Amino acid sequence: MSLVTVDRNFFEIAHESPSPPPGRRCYSALVKLIQSFCERLQGGELYRRHGHNRRMKSLLLSTLLGLSACARLSGYTDAGADDVVVKRQYPDGAEGLRTLYADVLEAARRDEREKVHALLATLIMTDTELTTLFGDDATLRTRYHSMMETLIHRGAVELVGQVYERKLDDVSVVEVDLSAKTATPEERAVAAALKQPVTMYSVRIKKKSDDRGLRYDLFFYFGGHWRTGNQLGKFLLPPPKPPEPPKSAPAGKVATKPDGGMR
Repeated sequence: MSLVTVDRNFFEIAHESPSPPPGRRCYSALVKLIQSFCERLQGGELYRRHGHNRRMKSLLLSTLLGLSACARLSGYTDAGADDVVVKRQYPDGAEGLRTLYADVLEAARRDEREKVHALLATLIMTDTELTTLFGDDATLRTRYHSMMETLIHRGAVELVGQVYERKLDDVSVVEVDLSAKTATPEERAVAAALKQPVTMYSVRIKKKSDDRGLRYDLFFYFGGHWRTGNQLGKFLLPPPKPPEPPKSAPAGKVATKPDGGMR
């Protein structure tokens, strides 16, 4: 494996050989199709065959380039997020988490989706960590992996868009206080389910002038790394209590309507 440094402080791009993954092969084939179309267009072959409908040629070329951009946003790219490796270490404590998300924010402001994806991917708990913290629950693992796939792929793209549109420029980190009224039912459910205690945090990406912003929950430092449970708490909430059956009238008495019956 050969390594090409992109950012000496944080990231590397790893070019693997010999066989790229399916997503990368798909993207490479799309690029070759676009290149072939452009060569034929430049050589006049398409004009000779199809006349002088220049608008149609321009529209077709724009469509192909748009497909290329969509493939890149979906992660199918020769220099995509799967190749970016985060090298920076983030220490325990609120400041360490704030620094991590400050890097996420900076990458989002620069429209560097690969770096956003890579940073968010470092927060995924391994199956061993999930079992250690929450027990051996296959259903919970499946739900967690599904949530994290959404977070690091579609969530990364949406975060970049939100940062651009709302001009977000600040990160705040709050330690979860389970004794406070602000603690959510999900946070309490996670704390109750944990097999060993951890300090939990929430993160907001916001404007400096605002108190509220994009909220991300359930972060903790475990095994020398920052991890997130994301929205795992909603699957750990206790089932709702069934409604109590209506009380029956005592023996020998006729039940009356709630308003006291006929007068």
